[in-house]
Amino acid sequence: MRRAMSWAAHDVEELRRQLPPLEVELFEPEVAILNELAAVLDARIEAGLRAEDAVEEATSGAPTDLLVDVRARLLDGLAFDQRSVERLLDGQEGDRILVTESLTPSVVAALPARVVGILAAVSDEAALSRTGQTSHAAILARGRDIPLALAGLDYVRAVIDDALVVIDTTEATARIWTAPDAVLVEGARCRLREWAHGRAETEELVAAPLSHLGLEVHVNINSLRDYIPRSADGIGLVREPSSSSPGAASRPRSWSRSGTCSLWSAEPKARP
Repeated sequence: MRRAMSWAAHDVEELRRQLPPLEVELFEPEVAILNELAAVLDARIEAGLRAEDAVEEATSGAPTDLLVDVRARLLDGLAFDQRSVERLLDGQEGDRILVTESLTPSVVAALPARVVGILAAVSDEAALSRTGQTSHAAILARGRDIPLALAGLDYVRAVIDDALVVIDTTEATARIWTAPDAVLVEGARCRLREWAHGRAETEELVAAPLSHLGLEVHVNINSLRDYIPRSADGIGLVREPSSSSPGAASRPRSWSRSGTCSLWSAEPKARP
């Protein structure tokens, strides 16, 4: 267990060294979580639990995705394994959409540039309305302009490897197509070009950073759908990390996103 704890702590620090300052802040609590878990896990193992069971029990019902992230690190350390999307994409060409049953902040932080969208599973509809389940992962995805949509576990498991997938997160309720026709795909690509053009125009209007005054600007947002200017130095408070809003019956399959950027993508997907 101590080897796994040491490996997890080193992995967090190594990741933080590779991230820009705005993203490093999001992982600071994870270091403290690891330190607090050490005594808890030692006590449970001394009481007779297997190391893996102790980790699962101590991190069950996680109120934040950082705790889920810690659990994944510790279990990987116990299994002498280090999973990454980059390794899974070896030999696969083109842009991909990541389809995953478990999304953590570290997965998003380490995504290669050719991952242009994320479709992540939640265990039940109630999870869509609970805060914290994907909040840090969503903040990271939004900051990187990667659309993130949440869907039911069964739906995510049904997506076939290398299927063409379109994700629309331009509204509060995400829309997902797993078998789009050519017209829909072309329409998605046109919307993506329009979005990129509009974003570029918006960026030109954003005030320059206030570094010349010795000040940092951290923006408070009401939800993860709010636009965050690139000139901001960080995120202050998030009042609503995730939301739930069922889609209209006339629309394709849709679930509330734990929203990031307003972006379309239509690419083959990759499964972790």
